[in-house]
Amino acid sequence: MVLIGLGLAVYRRLSLKSRRLKTNSADWAALVFIAVIIFSGMLLEGAKMSSYSTFQNMVDEYGALDEEETNALAAYWVQENGLVAPTLQSPCLPNL
Repeated sequence: MVLIGLGLAVYRRLSLKSRRLKTNSADWAALVFIAVIIFSGMLLEGAKMSSYSTFQNMVDEYGALDEEETNALAAYWVQENGLVAPTLQSPCLPNL
């Protein structure tokens, strides 16, 4: 939703040239600042998905899994989310 709002703000400043819409450099700086914050947050969340320590914390906090179930979940996360798991020898899940 924020990305849509940001896109609309940029579109409005570029295409609509009404007299009531006054744009200065501070407006553009605010839009760039918001875009950088949003995209860096998206990159951080993407990096967390591939982090094995975050995966281990999630398993410890939310799951009471034995070693076999943990390995199966790790294999699924390797295939679907790009997790880098040092405990797996090779990809062992077919496409689901």
